[in-house]
Amino acid sequence: MGATGFANGDGYDNNWVQSLVTNVPINLAGTSTNKLTFKTKFQAEYGYDWGWVLIKGSNGGAHWDTLASYSGDFGASCINQTIDIPDTFTTVTQPIVLQFLFGSDLNVATSDSLGAFTGWTLDDVQVKSQGNPPGGPVRFFDDMEAGSGKWLASTPNPGTLWHLESAPSTSIPASCFFLNTQLWVPFAGFGFGIVPDHADAISAYHLRWPETLTHVIEGTVEILDELHTRGQPLYAITNWNGDKFRETRARFPVLSRFRDIVVSGDERLLKPDPEIFHLYSRRNGVKLEDSLFIDDGPKNVKGAEAVGMTAHHFTTPEALRAELVEMGLL
Repeated sequence: MGATGFANGDGYDNNWVQSLVTNVPINLAGTSTNKLTFKTKFQAEYGYDWGWVLIKGSNGGAHWDTLASYSGDFGASCINQTIDIPDTFTTVTQPIVLQFLFGSDLNVATSDSLGAFTGWTLDDVQVKSQGNPPGGPVRFFDDMEAGSGKWLASTPNPGTLWHLESAPSTSIPASCFFLNTQLWVPFAGFGFGIVPDHADAISAYHLRWPETLTHVIEGTVEILDELHTRGQPLYAITNWNGDKFRETRARFPVLSRFRDIVVSGDERLLKPDPEIFHLYSRRNGVKLEDSLFIDDGPKNVKGAEAVGMTAHHFTTPEALRAELVEMGLL
């Protein structure tokens, strides 16, 4: 899971999400003690960039379950991996489906690895049962050298800041072939982070995001409108994904009241990092000591105060209004 067109021809970028999902039936009915084996080379930033081996049945509503997860640098050579597949997957609706899922966070990784974090390489993927069940013990095998016919290489479309790229076509290790595929890589955006066992939830985050935006806090909107009418300069700092914030901004015109909004997903900074407050100050020519910062997160409030801002810990519109009146802003 890497990139192409670079000197080394391997590696992966920040904010990276890619998956390989089996595209041929794997039937475990009537088998037992199945083992998934493969050769792998895994080199990624420990604790921040992760690979998962996932499995699910074909029954309606099935969720992905984790068979194994990887993070860190396992060395520059291919190693053999063996993973037990629980016998419970022999009784679910067949066929079962396997997924190799890889994701990275905001920093450290590079599109061209320079021999450091090369990503995840796979070869000789096999599912084999014990004994000699009907149909033979080998339930799936791919030497990864005949193209992508046995796999679906995909990811939830992360949005407009990502583009489709071929990967990779160079630097194929002699003992560990890398499947050529199409994948999404980022121009910019927010991090992938550590995910739960259910990869379905990752897709739902992208596809069903609008369902989470149900309403505004009317009392707060009224305060915002009053401040805007009085000519008070309004700015915002948000710890949101850049793409998702743009979707949200289009749905809520009240956000146009702000002269500028610093979006962490675009800037790769998070509240309460002091730098995000200084960025707001520099970008808008506003002194921090002249700013009132309002946030419902105590850590963010303390972070703002630490850089010299006056801060209000938001709890209710009524409490906010009372303080603004006391300060002479309303």
